[in-house]
Amino acid sequence: MTSNRPIINDWEFKGQKVRFHFYDGDDTEEFKPYTQSYAIPFTEDGKIVIGRHDADYDDWHTPGGKIERGEHPDDAMIRELDEELSLEVLKFKLVGAQLVEYINSDKPSHYQLRYVASVRLKTLTPDPDGKGLWERKLVDPEEFERFVKWGDIGKHLLKRGREQYLKWKQK
Repeated sequence: MTSNRPIINDWEFKGQKVRFHFYDGDDTEEFKPYTQSYAIPFTEDGKIVIGRHDADYDDWHTPGGKIERGEHPDDAMIRELDEELSLEVLKFKLVGAQLVEYINSDKPSHYQLRYVASVRLKTLTPDPDGKGLWERKLVDPEEFERFVKWGDIGKHLLKRGREQYLKWKQK
């Protein structure tokens, strides 16, 4: 496990209390077992792409999801961004992971890997997972927290994302 100090948020999702511990890092091997890959996708002009659908819940969030058997987590992130929000990933970087700990439940803890990605919008198509057509929104980084309510972890991910986006823009 990584040695950096985590940022911790408690949350309730579908009646289940969950504690998230976010750790900075750039090596997937330090975050096992990982089960999901997500990204904060930045367009070339610095907007963040968020989405929502009502198949699971209708809150705005960043795209990502389950890593399929035999799939590398980087490939899962690229696939999920395409499937959910029809995004072509141009560049990406792993910035860390959050340990998902279920409170008062037998569900095992696992990591969700968190990336930053530079993306290009494609024509929006329905999610092949049967969730239909997602709603896609481009927001300025200053607006991100108004739509994606992830507390201190969200603030930290936004900060890391903006830093990486600016590095890419300087090259």
